[in-house]
Amino acid sequence: GSGRKSQETRCAAAMAREAITLFDAAADPQGKIDARDQLGDVLQRSGDSAEALGAYREFHDIASRLVRDAPDNTDWQRELSVAHNKVGGVHQAQGQLVAALAEYQAYQRIMQTLVAREPDNTEWQRDLAVSHYCVGGVYEAQGRLAEALAEYQAGQDILQTLVARDPDNTDWQRDLAVSHNKVGGVYQAQGQLAEALAEYQAGQGIMRTLVARDPDNTGWQRDLAVSHNCAGGVYEAQGRLGEALAENQAGQGIMQALAARDPDNTDWQHDLALSHSWVGSVYQARGQLVEALADYQAGQGIMQTLVARDPSNAQWQDGLAVARQSVDDLRSQVPGV
Repeated sequence: GSGRKSQETRCAAAMAREAITLFDAAADPQGKIDARDQLGDVLQRSGDSAEALGAYREFHDIASRLVRDAPDNTDWQRELSVAHNKVGGVHQAQGQLVAALAEYQAYQRIMQTLVAREPDNTEWQRDLAVSHYCVGGVYEAQGRLAEALAEYQAGQDILQTLVARDPDNTDWQRDLAVSHNKVGGVYQAQGQLAEALAEYQAGQGIMRTLVARDPDNTGWQRDLAVSHNCAGGVYEAQGRLGEALAENQAGQGIMQALAARDPDNTDWQHDLALSHSWVGSVYQARGQLVEALADYQAGQGIMQTLVARDPSNAQWQDGLAVARQSVDDLRSQVPGV
């Protein structure tokens, strides 16, 4: 498992470094950029964020020089915007939110300039929407919810325009559904539960349509499950426990089908464990303690299997501790267990 993966990572990194050497020798600017971008991606995926940052910074510096030498070349401007986005992503993953925000805002400024120059370029429009989500994500992490909401809504407005322009573009449909979840999340954090529910339901409506169109698309299936859980969380917060249970069970049903389809997909197993904790929580709030305990125990069982597979995964260790606590707390309240 992890040994083979690290070998694949080393191999991919070596190939990217070889490409850097070749493109540098050939003085091929696009190749120089692409190879460093690829190296950064490989290192970031393997968890080597310091090395990834170095590769992305080199990418940024080359793109920056190209823009300086040819200010009207929109391809180089777009490359520079991507470099800002990649550097910002590493900073955000490292918890350096101020540095991440500066990079994302630089990304956004370039995209605003490009879109103003060529409003019909839908790829640039989408990039501008993504930049709003990146900036909004940092604001949200900083607790600046009003600013996060404004950014998410600006991104959502762009996507609604794109979807209206080409309703058959399923990528844009999915992006719009995600934007509803982002806006809903901020409303929920602000305690505006009715507004949050409306956003989650709008996102869910889009995902239902997409899943009906292509039932074998597992990514969309998972998105639909997430939308059920989001709505379920709001219903639970509103004390509408019957509706909360129905939504969480709908999400759980999807995750059970996905996990059964590919038992080696640890992300889906983890999602399924979480769904058991959410269903268990609603049962507990309804006073159905036996049913709650069964769900908590099912979630704990999945987390134990995951931790046994990779004891070094801190997120899974934390998840197991939470699941164990839920089971222990409830056991004392359920007679005869």
